[in-house]
Amino acid sequence: MRTRKTPWLMALLCLALGGCPAPEPTEDASDEAALNAPDDGRSPFDVSDGDAGVTMLNQIDTFGGLGTGSRRFLRQSAGYMMTGLKPTLDDFDVGMNGADEPSEPAPPADPAPPFDPNDPITPPGDDPNEPPSDDPEPDPPGETSWEAVNTVVEQMMYVGRVFATLIPMADERMTFADNSGLEFGECPNSVWVASPEYGLVGIDYSDDGCYGPMTANEWFRSWVAAIVTKATGDYEIGFDDLDANGWIALGRIYANVVKVGRSATMDANCRFEFEQGPFVFGNAEIRLMENGPVTFIATDLSLGSAGHFRPVICGGLRFDPIGNLSFIPDDGWIEFTFHDPPPASTAHVAVVRFDEQSPQDRTVLVTVDDGEPMDYTLPEF
Repeated sequence: MRTRKTPWLMALLCLALGGCPAPEPTEDASDEAALNAPDDGRSPFDVSDGDAGVTMLNQIDTFGGLGTGSRRFLRQSAGYMMTGLKPTLDDFDVGMNGADEPSEPAPPADPAPPFDPNDPITPPGDDPNEPPSDDPEPDPPGETSWEAVNTVVEQMMYVGRVFATLIPMADERMTFADNSGLEFGECPNSVWVASPEYGLVGIDYSDDGCYGPMTANEWFRSWVAAIVTKATGDYEIGFDDLDANGWIALGRIYANVVKVGRSATMDANCRFEFEQGPFVFGNAEIRLMENGPVTFIATDLSLGSAGHFRPVICGGLRFDPIGNLSFIPDDGWIEFTFHDPPPASTAHVAVVRFDEQSPQDRTVLVTVDDGEPMDYTLPEF
C-alpha cells in the first residue's frame, strides 16, 4: 500500500539527509520572463488572441534594428493583444504629446466596440476637419504671390516628407494574410508582426537618426507606428517627435489602405503639426509605391501657421525621394488662395505646376488668376 508523506515527515527526512533542495519557483504570468518565454501554444492569459500576442512579443524581441520608442510601442501593443483586446494610439498617447517614457498601460475594462463599416474613419475627439491650433483664422495676412508660393511649397514638401515615411507599408511582403514576423530595410528599419485579426507596423529611423536614399539623403530621426485592422484595412498611424530634415512632426493619420502587389493606396485623414509652427489637417488620397514615389492623387487639405490657415488642393502631386534625391515634386500641381498686402488685400488664386526638371533645378510654372504662366525658381529651403 502506498503511504502519503506528510510535511513533517518530509522535514525529518530532509534533516536526516543533510538538507533538501529549494522548491522550484512558480512563474507569474505577468513576469518579463513569462512574457518572453518561447511560444508553447498557450498564452499566459486564457483568451482567444493571447497566443498570437505572445508570439508577436517574441518576434519583436528578436528584431535588432528598432529604437527605444518603436520597440516600446510594439511591445505594449502586443501586450494588449495578449489580453484579447485591440490596442489603439490613445492607449499610449502616440501622436498626442505623449510622455517620453510612458508607463506600461493597464488594458481598458471593456474591449472596443466592433468595427462598423458605415462609420467614417475619423480621429477620436476633435472634429478632424477643424484646425488643431488654438482659434486660428482662415486666410493668412497679405503677402506677395512669390511669398505665398514659397510658403505653400515648403510646407507641402514637409507634408510629403511625413507621408514618405510610410513607403515601407507598400512592401509586397507586408500582407494582411501574413502572420509571421518580418523585418527589412535600413534607414528606415521596418517591421511587421500580426495576429489573425490585427497587425503592427514599426518604421524606425533610430534614436540617433540616419540618412539614405529613402530620405533623399536628408537626416531623419525617431519612428512611425501603425495599428492595423486586417479585415478592413484600417490603419491608425502615429508619430511623436518625428524629425524630418530638422522639422519635428507630431500627429496622427487615420487611413483605409488597399494593397495591390508593390503598391498601397490610402484614403487618409490627417492631423499633425510641426514644432516650428506649421500644421496640416484634412483629407487626401495617396498612393505609395514600394521603393518608389508617393503621389497625392487628390487632396482637401489645409495648411496653417502663425494662427492662420488656408485650403490647399493638390492633383497628381508626386514626391520621389529615392529617384530624385529631393522632396521637390516631379509632377502634379498645387492650387491655393493668397491675399495682397494691405490696404488692397485682394484675393488671388495661384497654381504651381511641377515637372521632371523641378527636383533638379527647382524650377516651377506659376499661374495667378488664370493669367500667363510664369517660370519661377524656388529658393533652397
